[in-house]
Amino acid sequence: MATTPDAWNWDAARRRCLREARRYAATEADAQDAVQTAMLLAWRSRASCNAPDDPLPWMLAITRREAWRNRPRAVHVELDTSTYSDCASFDEAERIVERLDVQAAIAGLDKDQRDLLHLRYTEDLAHHSVAQRLGIPEGTAKVRLHRARNRLRALLEPA
Repeated sequence: MATTPDAWNWDAARRRCLREARRYAATEADAQDAVQTAMLLAWRSRASCNAPDDPLPWMLAITRREAWRNRPRAVHVELDTSTYSDCASFDEAERIVERLDVQAAIAGLDKDQRDLLHLRYTEDLAHHSVAQRLGIPEGTAKVRLHRARNRLRALLEPA
């Protein structure tokens, strides 16, 4: 017998969607907001779900879209080069702007990814030390660092 949208397990879906939103949102509050919006959108359009017997993938897609839509974006600052009288000052200003872009992109990562990058690059720990500090296997630390760098790279790419 086919499941009707009224019989969906909304509590379980909300919990799973929250785990998904945490992968994309910068803060727990952002993840909660994304899930709340996604659940409302799913409720309102539940009749249009193409797979009412298995609505979770559809709900997760809505959640990802909402979490992605609300993520922090890098701040870009336009510099007026005419105010710089020498190349050294302009180069210094460009480095400051680049640091601001990187800091804004890092803020767009989730807390776990920020912690990994901090341990690896700010504290200059080797992979095995990062893994020990976080209490995870070294291979897991390497994979998570790889994913964090890819996410950071995506956030830094011009739109």
